[in-house]
Amino acid sequence: MGKARVLGQNTIIKVQDPNGVDVQVGEVDKFTEKDAGELKKSQPLGNKTPTSQKTYGGYELTFEGGKVDWKLAQLMHMQDKQVAAGNRSPYFRVINVITYFDSSTETKTFDHVTLHGYNFDANGAMDELGEKFDGFAGIRNVEWGGNALGDVSAAQTAVANAISAIDDVLQLNIQAGTIGSADYYKDNGSTNG
Repeated sequence: MGKARVLGQNTIIKVQDPNGVDVQVGEVDKFTEKDAGELKKSQPLGNKTPTSQKTYGGYELTFEGGKVDWKLAQLMHMQDKQVAAGNRSPYFRVINVITYFDSSTETKTFDHVTLHGYNFDANGAMDELGEKFDGFAGIRNVEWGGNALGDVSAAQTAVANAISAIDDVLQLNIQAGTIGSADYYKDNGSTNG
């Protein structure tokens, strides 16, 4: 049986400056995130099948919404002035929180975000004014229920800590005589013991 799908009303998009202060960007009606990595494929001589590897390329972000005030236009203008003066464009943080029907959450935090590609859209006298802008994030972290699984180094550290804990238990069993050291080293592929 299928589950109820999450609606847009259960999603929050926030843009923050480098100090963690919320930046007003109007009403965001649509937000997309796209992995900017690249798939590298090769088939070395002698291999019957191809092999592949994904390269990391950050994330491309797109924001679309209705124009409700001048704050986004001012932000993009101030950024353009800073870049035109020979300075680097400022970094921002984008936070996307999704709340599921079971009350669990998924929080994506995009750091080192550069905002660019501002578009203003006036379709006609009876249409809403619209704004669109893009972003690029060098880093994305994801938390599900408080576990930061998007941080690869944190996941690698957790795995290394788990392996170390298992090794410690095995060493205690060897010392207690419940298993022999030859059995331990044989299972670990070592010739010690």
